[in-house]
Parts: sequence; structure tokens; C-alpha cells
Amino acid sequence: MLREPWLSLHAWADLYARYEWHLACAMHLLDDASSLAYVQVLDGARTVAIVPTIVSNASVSCFRHLRVLSLGLHEQLRLADFPLAADVRIKEIAAALGTALAAWPERWDALHWPRILGSSHAMLVARELKAAGAQIVTATACNTLDTRRPFPELLAGLSKNLRASLRKSQKRLEESGGAHMTVNGVPVDAVRSANEATLGSAPIGGINAAYEAFLALESSGWKGETGIGSAVHLNPATRGFYAELLAQRGPDFAPEVTLLLRGYTPIAAQFSVCVNHCKHVLKIGYHEAESRFSPGQVLMARVVEVASGALECVNLVTDMQWHKTWRPLPEEAFRVVVFRERWRAALHRGYLAARRTAKLALLAYRRLRARP
Repeated sequence: MLREPWLSLHAWADLYARYEWHLACAMHLLDDASSLAYVQVLDGARTVAIVPTIVSNASVSCFRHLRVLSLGLHEQLRLADFPLAADVRIKEIAAALGTALAAWPERWDALHWPRILGSSHAMLVARELKAAGAQIVTATACNTLDTRRPFPELLAGLSKNLRASLRKSQKRLEESGGAHMTVNGVPVDAVRSANEATLGSAPIGGINAAYEAFLALESSGWKGETGIGSAVHLNPATRGFYAELLAQRGPDFAPEVTLLLRGYTPIAAQFSVCVNHCKHVLKIGYHEAESRFSPGQVLMARVVEVASGALECVNLVTDMQWHKTWRPLPEEAFRVVVFRERWRAALHRGYLAARRTAKLALLAYRRLRARP
């Protein structure tokens, strides 16, 4: 029922506000205790916003077992957003959402958006929420690589150690017979942008084979059964989620399984989605037995090379330690919580203040201990 009005908002929608993204989430990532609903905001007969309000159980800071309204809560969803019309008045959207929450038919304790970008539609609305229990705090930043520059210029800006490591790894790969990259099973020339039409017409068998290779690589190391067990392959729900994203590919929604192969053997993989001239790298994996070639870093370099001049950015989604050698541009992200009851909001503010004070005290203590 929402597909057509949602698609009408896509011209201004980033990946996390897209219909395809939320469809895959709704079909695969909701637990049994969740209740699926959406607030459709209308201006006359025209849809101007669609806000997911998925009811689920969650813990929020000092509170446990709350019923929260979210944009989709799952460990796989590192960012969230929703679509808005470009000419809409944000205050009116926030007021409409507030009215819907006040009349919500199910029990809920808090509106909880764990991580939204400062540039997102959700953040625009969050700043206009006037509820007494509304709180906005800083969350983990989102790292991006600016690929509007030519690749040599971008490469020159990387850390000296990373450049040296890439040269050494490339030489080792050449001495072992070389390596090549494929996207959705189609070979890609690393010195030019991949032809989107070619990738979009890739045979289904090739895409499926690439996806299976990605699953195998991502679960071959510390994420697998012998590690922490977080690999996509080990969870039918997450496996279905990424397969659904692949199935939703279209002219302006391009999920990609990118493989680095040494000979015929995949040694590194990325799962990404290109939307609005930006590639969002959602998952990576590499074969630990091939670690002497630094396959993950080599694949990232080749992905960035292909993206340079063709895309505006490569979004790394999270803020990981290994990102730092790539000198990314961090974008601020925030956590939004709107408690239904004022006493929860007051207690939450007190908890955050106490935690900040404790962290500052611990840092001061460590500095004193570090002095000679």
C-alpha cells in the first residue's frame, strides 16, 4: 500500500530512507515481539513523509525492557532514516508525528532512534520535536571517503604506512599470479568506472554465486562459528536481508557484491549499495589464510579507485579503528530518545550526566597516574 507514495519521495531519499531498504528490513529483521507500523503524513492527497514506527522491546541506557518505537532496531542496521518531500515544512512533520504518538493505540515507553546522521531527514524532524522528554545526544560518527577527487590525489592523502602496505601487497599479488576484481560476478576494469548497465544486466547465476562467495568469506574468520558467531551466513534472518537487497536492484538502487580473486579463488569481499552517487559499504570479509596479501585493504583501494571521479563518496557507515589509515571524513551522528513519561526523561538525563562526570574523573585519574 505504501510502495507508490514511498517511491514518489525517492528523489530526496538516501539509502536508509529508501523503500527497498525498509522492505528488506520488514521482511527479514523483525523479531516475534515486534509490531510493524508506519506514520504516513499527507498534505491533502499528497504523501510528504513516511515514518516507520516499529514497536519492539529494547534497553535504553539505564532502562531495561522498554517498549520502543523505532525506525527498525537490529544490529545490522547501523544507520536509519525515512523519506521526506523536498518542499515540506519540517515543523509540520514533527507536529504530525507528535499527534500520532499521542494517540498511539499500543503501549510504548520511548521513541528511540539509536543512530541517525546529522544530515538526515530524521535529524531535521528530531530538532523540531517539542516533547518535554525529547533528548538528542552524540552517537558514533560515520566515516566517508571523498571520491570526487582523482584517485592519485586521494591516494596521496592516505597515511604513509598504508601506501607502503598497499604497494607491498600489490607486488606480492603480482608475483603470485595477480588478482582481479568482479562486481556481481562481472569482471571490472579497476581504472575506470564500472558500466552500471552492464552490472545491472549481470546474470542471476553470477550474482548468486558472488553472494555465496561473500557469505563464505565473511564467515571464514573471527566472525564465523569458531569466533564470535556474528557472520551473516550463520543467521537466516540477516542472510535473507542481504539477499532481499540484491533482489531489489534497479536503475537507481544498485546493491553490489564485490570480490577480489587471486586466480579463481575469492580472497576478499564487500557487500555495498550505491544510491544517489554514494556507495555504502555494509559488510566486508577476507580469507585470513591470505592475510599476507592484505586482501581487504587491496580490495578497498580498488573499490575507491573505481569510485573516484564516478561517485561522490564511499560511505564506510561505521567508525572502525582500521578506517583511520584511510583518512576518512567523519560525519556526526546522533541518538534521539523521546520518553513518553517525564520521570523517565529526568532520570535518563541524570544518568547521562553522572556517566560523563565519571568518565572525566577516570581520565583525570589516568593522567595523574601517567605522570613521572
